[in-house]
Amino acid sequence: MGFLVFVPELVQLDVRYHVIDGQQRLTTLSLLLIAIRSIAAKSRITVLASEITDRYLIDRHRTGDERFRVLLKQRDQQACRLVLLISSTTSCS
Repeated sequence: MGFLVFVPELVQLDVRYHVIDGQQRLTTLSLLLIAIRSIAAKSRITVLASEITDRYLIDRHRTGDERFRVLLKQRDQQACRLVLLISSTTSCS
């Protein structure tokens, strides 16, 4: 997969990591997980679909942008949110 390079940032009491190198790899991995989640949900393997969402894609205990495990650059955020949320509500609810 290659290296991922992060820079930590302290925000209130949380640490966020900004991706310096590897955003495309993380995006590809996220899309692959969304596809697997969708197939699992359509195959009625709801436990797997929910686990993928909760562990790797969306933190249901947070709100706003804080709930997304990976948040893309500003210009790509809206499309990413739509893919995550639409497939989440149709596949994992």
